[in-house]
Amino acid sequence: MVDTHRLRLIGFMLALTTALTTAVAAAGVVINSLG
Repeated sequence: MVDTHRLRLIGFMLALTTALTTAVAAAGVVINSLG
């Protein structure tokens, strides 16, 4: 039996981590371009 709740939680955490990483990278690029 597959624990769909756990898989969904893992997927959510991965998506959240990816979004945070992208936001941090974008902020770094903006800061570098500003000076």
